[in-house]
Amino acid sequence: MEIGFGRPERAEGSRGGADNPTGQRTRQAAPTWLGEHLAIGWDFPMMGSENGYDIDVMTTLSHRLILPGDANHYGTLYAGSLLRIALESAYAAAYRYVGREANIVLRRVLNLECYYPVPTGNVVEILGTPLHLTRAYMVIGLIGSPLEDRDGPWMDGLMGFAQVGADGKPAPFPDGLEVCSKGQRWDALLDRLEKLIHLR
Repeated sequence: MEIGFGRPERAEGSRGGADNPTGQRTRQAAPTWLGEHLAIGWDFPMMGSENGYDIDVMTTLSHRLILPGDANHYGTLYAGSLLRIALESAYAAAYRYVGREANIVLRRVLNLECYYPVPTGNVVEILGTPLHLTRAYMVIGLIGSPLEDRDGPWMDGLMGFAQVGADGKPAPFPDGLEVCSKGQRWDALLDRLEKLIHLR
């Protein structure tokens, strides 16, 4: 799986020095070659569209080539493969967002929708971003960019991850994390999340 640019990974704790005399953990700076683009969003081409898809720094873009081994007897993406690809994309988004302190496990698939078949040979795009965060639990929203000659996302979903410690028990996420606020791209998933988050 190829992962696009999202939130820059957090740097590991520093032991101090000329650049950091206090020894406090600092965030890793964005790579210089990205320049201002990462700070204001990067225009990635979206399949089936002449317009760029603006990616904010909290969003991770994943790509996946749909191979014959991913397909059902109709030659389109098999449901089990969809779940695996969605999980990989959601995990990548969660890990990149939390940074090197991430030790996350899937806790719950709240929702997963596939809106039209994906034939083998297609390269799919999935956007992932954090939509909900508590002390040790995070929900990642997923949107599949439209395929060629199609309107609307080919899939979307919500997956919940727990942060665990070395003992396997829930552990707090690092301080300073924020989640996506209301925005046109994520509004439908945020509304869906409000209905599903309290269901057991």
